[in-house]
Amino acid sequence: MNSNYLIGADPEAFLENQAGKIITAIGKIPGTKQQPFTQNLPNGFGLQTDNILVEFNIPPINTQQTLIDNINFMKNFILEYLQKNNHDLRIACKASAIVEMNQLQDEESFVFGCDPDFSCYTADKNPTPVLMNPFLRSAGCHFHLGYRDQSIEKGLSLIKYMDMFLGIPSVIMDTDTDRRDLYGKAGSYRFQKWGIEYRVLSSHFISSNETIAFCYTQIDKAINAFEQQLPLISKEEVFEVINNNNTDLANHLIKKFNIL
Repeated sequence: MNSNYLIGADPEAFLENQAGKIITAIGKIPGTKQQPFTQNLPNGFGLQTDNILVEFNIPPINTQQTLIDNINFMKNFILEYLQKNNHDLRIACKASAIVEMNQLQDEESFVFGCDPDFSCYTADKNPTPVLMNPFLRSAGCHFHLGYRDQSIEKGLSLIKYMDMFLGIPSVIMDTDTDRRDLYGKAGSYRFQKWGIEYRVLSSHFISSNETIAFCYTQIDKAINAFEQQLPLISKEEVFEVINNNNTDLANHLIKKFNIL
């Protein structure tokens, strides 16, 4: 990893019981966006709920193994916390799920998109998601890049390279298309005080050591491509792949640009 960059993440995940039914994290997981739970956690780690999801934060790192270890540490911490409080639940790292009404009784379960994200291609806010199915919920995996010499131009360009190296292959690796109707459109980002937050990927990408390692590798490639100012894929093709789940075009572009 280029020593001028650090990677962080704030992934989300579902909770489910042993029968595979989605169970709300509200009332079972401590912490909020405003006040994350940090008790008995090392510096930089935090835990909270978001809608019915469990969400956690990890400190910034610059090695692949540390990224894997930090995410697994929080997944294990969550499981141990649930077990300690007599909740026979497990983590489900997937893009979306249909949730039964009895798990949507808290008003927080109908709060979406409080803080808008933006498109790096238009610099406009992305529309607030319109929930056509009131029982559909989705979980994201947002990666953060921290770096010096911040500028709007640098941040937007980095997001485009992350679309190229992460967003495009993600439609092949993550076959769930329901989340992309709500979140994770091409170029979705937020600026942060440390750099940028890339918001295209789903919770699927923290489901295994292999998917976490993939993300690290591809982020590293995106950074190197940005530093070398390699040619970007056209906006139209990126939109077609990510927003329309065009796996045929994704495979073509992956081969053409040696993305993997």
